[in-house]
Amino acid sequence: MSFLVPAAVLGSVAIFWASCVSSVVTEPYLDEFFHVRQAQVYCADHFVIWDPKITTPPGLYLLSRILLAVTGRCDVVALRSLNTIGLILTLVPTAVLVGRITQARRATDGPSLITLHSALNVTLFPPLFFFSALYYTDVLSTILVLAHYDHTLKGLYTRATGFRHHVISVVLGASALLFRQTNIFWVAVFPAGLTAIQELKTHCMLDEAAKTSGHASADWLNMEDLDVADASVEDYLFFLVAVALGAMKKPWSIVKAITPYLFLIVMFAAFVAWNGGVVLGDKSNHIATIHVPQMLYIWPYMMFFSFPLTIPVLLTAVLHFLPRQYLPLGLQSFTQRPANHRILPRIPIVIAFVFLGLLAVKLNTIVHPFTLADNRHYVFYVFRLLLRHPIVKYVAVPIYIICAWLIIQSTGSGNLHLKNGQADSSAARRPKLSPDPTIDSPKGKFSFLIIWLATTALSVVTAPLVEPRYFIIPWAVWRINAAPIAVDVHDRQVQITKNPLWTYGILVCETLWLALINLGTGYMFLYRGFGWPQEPGKVQRFMW
Repeated sequence: MSFLVPAAVLGSVAIFWASCVSSVVTEPYLDEFFHVRQAQVYCADHFVIWDPKITTPPGLYLLSRILLAVTGRCDVVALRSLNTIGLILTLVPTAVLVGRITQARRATDGPSLITLHSALNVTLFPPLFFFSALYYTDVLSTILVLAHYDHTLKGLYTRATGFRHHVISVVLGASALLFRQTNIFWVAVFPAGLTAIQELKTHCMLDEAAKTSGHASADWLNMEDLDVADASVEDYLFFLVAVALGAMKKPWSIVKAITPYLFLIVMFAAFVAWNGGVVLGDKSNHIATIHVPQMLYIWPYMMFFSFPLTIPVLLTAVLHFLPRQYLPLGLQSFTQRPANHRILPRIPIVIAFVFLGLLAVKLNTIVHPFTLADNRHYVFYVFRLLLRHPIVKYVAVPIYIICAWLIIQSTGSGNLHLKNGQADSSAARRPKLSPDPTIDSPKGKFSFLIIWLATTALSVVTAPLVEPRYFIIPWAVWRINAAPIAVDVHDRQVQITKNPLWTYGILVCETLWLALINLGTGYMFLYRGFGWPQEPGKVQRFMW
């Protein structure tokens, strides 16, 4: 399938959305007021003037100055067009990432239909798509983070460790930091974790190969990187122990591999020391605060937007308890799992996580003043529901845990090799390697999940304000790694993309769902405005 097809579809939809917004909302709206004013200051070449209300770096305004040099325009419509163009361009790194991760590519193969459709769905993510028609930092921040992520994986797959590769990593990372400070976790911590794990797995594989040939002895634990769907809590613990032992055995090798990311961290630390804090401008309303429940709120957020991807997990859980002989042939494969594979999590594990969630809600629930002061944001209505009765926020904890389990299970590839209609346990737990045996694809592996969870936590638990835009990059990185499951009932195997019908069905369902959300929120924003008594004659609009 040609890349031009999804690009044309996305371009048409994005331009239509932008034109609707520009025709109805002709003046800067909400935070746009500050962003547009600052951009026009930069367009006038007054680079030392800074609005204290703005807390993010000047990357968006510097790019706007370049736009002025190219087009001669710095009005609100022209400034908004930067994000419209940015959203369309986001399709490029997204498609490359989906293809690279799914197929562990090292050659320049043409993108598949599933790859391009998945990439299109990522760009249709409602909080991202919505702000493509407004002058905010989110779209351009996202494309730079994804471009950096792709550069990291390209380096891992091709063994690119030279000076040029490191320079590009630093340049892309620094560019992302010019749009949002919290990107430091996604351009430094996240790729450093991926690189360190791959470095350790490479040494582990080489040591095992040397041990097998009798030339050396491997004296550390085997770093078996299982599929998320096949891993237990004990597997995660054993893997972390193996990582710790491996890091102590090969510390300088790891430091050398993650040098560009360490450089970015040092550079960012220097900025924080110079600035006297992370945020620019007014620091009083943006004080870093430990807010653990953010890691609870993210799961229903992701579940709401991505429930089509959880359909295979839900089917597996439900159909497993039904008599197999009464199921249609196309659904029977969902009931087949290795003997040691659990469909549902163990009850003690569930109880433990529910207890921890209740503890976090009890001791660390933070309601930022902005959250309940502005009824133009959907989060206002969510928290009004949560705070309706003191018990509601506790009743919500099991829902958070269920959503978390569904999303995490959907991260796994679900590759289960069946023999004579029975699941092959050894094949299910065997790591799937790319053509180079020392390079392991991260798709569906719990090493990715561990690093993603840690990075997500670092990026959101320090924010007292619950803001849907803060979850855009965590969702995008997860979604790129979460491919739908396809079932091949003819070979009696459950494999990714073996039979495209299930995959296409899930992708189409996801597209329709995202489109429906975008239509609904777009309509509410444009045509269901309301007024405030304190601001007569001014239209207030619903938004993320």
